[in-house]
Amino acid sequence: MKLSTACSIPKYPSRRPGALRCPLFALFAAAGLSGCGDDTPPARCESIHGTQQAALSQADCKSPVGICTAGTLTGTGFLDGTTVMATQKLASSAGLGTAEEMTTLSYTGLLSITAPAGTLSLRETGLFDTGYPGGLFVSRDIILSGTGSLADRTGYLFFEGSGSTRFTNAVSGEVCLPGSAPAAAATARRE
Repeated sequence: MKLSTACSIPKYPSRRPGALRCPLFALFAAAGLSGCGDDTPPARCESIHGTQQAALSQADCKSPVGICTAGTLTGTGFLDGTTVMATQKLASSAGLGTAEEMTTLSYTGLLSITAPAGTLSLRETGLFDTGYPGGLFVSRDIILSGTGSLADRTGYLFFEGSGSTRFTNAVSGEVCLPGSAPAAAATARRE
């Protein structure tokens, strides 16, 4: 694991000749971590902000639990296009038993975004509160693969919105060019 931030090693006064001048750096080095001279290229990522309009759909639904959505993504720039999501697994009570209301569902699925530049495939993991008036949900989607000029992209998207059969969602996240790591991944490497 590497730290991908630039660093400035503070100079500590040495009490004896040849003493280690940067004990924190030595600790990281002993653990196999490098905070300086990292070979990770600077991230070439684009911040994503937009809106998704989607609805439940059975057209060509490839969900083993029978829950799919189809919609459009707008305001994101190069990702504007159509979306299709197929739920793969679903758990009531958010998978937490009696700790959560049965009307709160956790789920995972596959999201596909088809834009003029290509198609992105993402793994979606989310919560859907069907007990809240009008329905609420949030999801985190990690890019798995892409085609066209979206091939080899990395990154993530967050969706948050409301609805029960038709959904209006705010979309945010980061999509990176090949060879770049999203800021969140760089942060995770530091932790």
